[in-house]
Amino acid sequence: MPGFDIRDRDGKGSLSIAFDGTDEWPVVLSGPGLTARHRVYAYRPHGGFDRMFKEMAAAWRGWEGEKVWRSLEGELRLVCTHDGLGRVTIVVGLQMDFPAEWSAEVTLLVEPGQLDALAKAAADFLDDDAPFGS
Repeated sequence: MPGFDIRDRDGKGSLSIAFDGTDEWPVVLSGPGLTARHRVYAYRPHGGFDRMFKEMAAAWRGWEGEKVWRSLEGELRLVCTHDGLGRVTIVVGLQMDFPAEWSAEVTLLVEPGQLDALAKAAADFLDDDAPFGS
C-alpha cells in the first residue's frame, strides 16, 4: 500500500498516511508513549499537502509564520514552522470527528535537507496518475 511518511529526525515520532484506494486514508501518528490511528477523509489528487512541502523545500533556509494544511474534514492537520536556524518543526494533530471525541498531537523535528525528499514523496503519494492500490 503506497504511503507518505514523516519521521522525526531524533526518532521520537512519526506520521504515516496510507492510500488503500478509497477516499479515507488510514493515518498512524506516533510519539513518545502515544500511538493514534484514524481514517481521515481526503482524496488524491486533491490532498494538497504536496504544494505545502514543495513551498517549504523551495524556502529551505527559512520562512515567516506557519504553513498549515488540514484534511477535508479537519481530522488531520499539519502546522509547519522554520526557526531560521536550521530547524523545521511539524506539529501534527489527529482527531476523531468534530467536535473531537479524542485528539492527539505530536511535534516532529525535521532537517531542512529532508524537505526535498518530503516534497517528492508527497507529490508521488498524491499523484492522480498513480494506479489505485499500487
